[in-house]
Amino acid sequence: SFGKAEMAPGVMRTLSTIAYNQPVLQSELFRNIGARVYEDVPALIEMGFVHAKKVGQTKELTITKKFMEYFGVEASSKDGIRKWIESMSS
Repeated sequence: SFGKAEMAPGVMRTLSTIAYNQPVLQSELFRNIGARVYEDVPALIEMGFVHAKKVGQTKELTITKKFMEYFGVEASSKDGIRKWIESMSS
């Protein structure tokens, strides 16, 4: 796992799910992960790793430049980010 931050494993899982599937709707994340998204997402936004944009009744979530810099992600394409996550979680 790629955990430099003092982050609970569950929060880290939420973050990597957002990074992997971005842009992802919070409502979609809720269907995949459950109610914990309503605690994890605000925490991740506060840490500066996730950006939320209001879309209708939900939020569209993407990772931030701070996420990329903090975790040392070289990739900038969605595909590259996915490959990076896959290499980290294997």
